[in-house]
Formats: sequence, C-alpha cells, structure tokens
Amino acid sequence: MIFHPKKTYSFEVTGTGFLYHQVRKMVHAIWYFSSNQIKERLANPEGPWEPVPTASANGLVLWETVLDNL
Repeated sequence: MIFHPKKTYSFEVTGTGFLYHQVRKMVHAIWYFSSNQIKERLANPEGPWEPVPTASANGLVLWETVLDNL
C-alpha cells in the first residue's frame, strides 16, 4: 500500500550542525502547540515545560546537505 497524503507541508531549516532530533521536535511543536504556546516557550526556555516529544520520522525527508570547504 502506498501512502499519499491529501496535504503536504514543507519548511526549511538551516543550521551549522546535525539537527536530526531538533528538526523532529520542531515538527512536533508545529503540529501540537499553538503559536502562542511556541512563542511563550521561546521567550522563556528555562520555564517549567514538559519536554517536547520527538515526531515520527515517517514522512520527513532530508532534501539537501551542504558542506562548506574548511
């Protein structure tokens, strides 16, 4: 069986390190938290927050990796 979702979403993340788990946590936050909850967590990262679960890797695609010459 081939899975074809009715809607597809994308977002771009640029970083200087390996962000595998961080990207999956951001995806979970986008899906499950309101924009106000995300803003509140970013404004107060040391707050008494429950840990953000890691989203499933199912459907997440690494599109490109660019390595700068050192």
